[in-house]
Amino acid sequence: MEDNLDFNNQQVWDNHTPKPKQVATFKRFGIHAQFQEMQYDDRGSWDATMTDLHLASLVTPTQHRYGASANKYHAVAPSSSVVLPGDRLVGGWEGKMVGQHLFISEAQFAAITGTELASHNIMPYDFTLQSETTPEVDIIVNLLAILAHDARHESPAGPIFAETIISALLQNLTGSKAKIWGYGATKGQNADKITNFAIDILQANLTNGVSLMDVSKQIGVSVQYLCRMFKQSTGMSPHQYLLRERVFMARKLILEGDTPLAEIALEVGFTDQSKLSTTFKNILGYSPSQLRN
Repeated sequence: MEDNLDFNNQQVWDNHTPKPKQVATFKRFGIHAQFQEMQYDDRGSWDATMTDLHLASLVTPTQHRYGASANKYHAVAPSSSVVLPGDRLVGGWEGKMVGQHLFISEAQFAAITGTELASHNIMPYDFTLQSETTPEVDIIVNLLAILAHDARHESPAGPIFAETIISALLQNLTGSKAKIWGYGATKGQNADKITNFAIDILQANLTNGVSLMDVSKQIGVSVQYLCRMFKQSTGMSPHQYLLRERVFMARKLILEGDTPLAEIALEVGFTDQSKLSTTFKNILGYSPSQLRN
């Protein structure tokens, strides 16, 4: 198959010990994406930083741990995960498993969805623990399974079939914002412009905080107008956005190593570990200690 892309995702597998075995793969030249199905040995570990958006499906149940090697293993069900570019994942597994992985460039994500690849537009999440399984259909798992079948049979329907599935995956990720975060209000151009300015300011002051008065002054609007436009564009208040981004930062630090939760809480802008834990669970559905232990 013609291929003019040079994905640099081999480093992901180079940072697994032992390296998983590739079962099936393809790269799409009409759409900047790479799919790989991998077979993992009985046990191992990983420490990898993503350069692209990474959608993964765990086909077989296994045991996972996150962070330091001393952390406990948890039973993980067949499920999916979403990892953003720049996120570093540290952990390990026990038990033979098969995983399906789709890597998508930031530029391609923006071209397909019409929005930038950032945590306020797409929520990263982890594989599901066995105790958390639900009867709901996991769209990512099902669509990656279709891509795996297509790759194993050398794309009998041609590249457009897989590209359509990939586009559907991305649209599902951004469309799910309405269900998870309350997005979906009619957005006006002015609301988006003001919100983008506000997000830049909030991101620059993520850990030390900034008052709504200061944000509104920098943009040149009233606090009331800022909040109304922000809500219209994102479905949440600036304060809710700030808390969510801090939780995402804390999640990333937890997955990267073994820094004490009390230190992480202060580093990301919470007053103490208790406040971090409460907010973390409210937003992600599980506590920081559950993620680590």
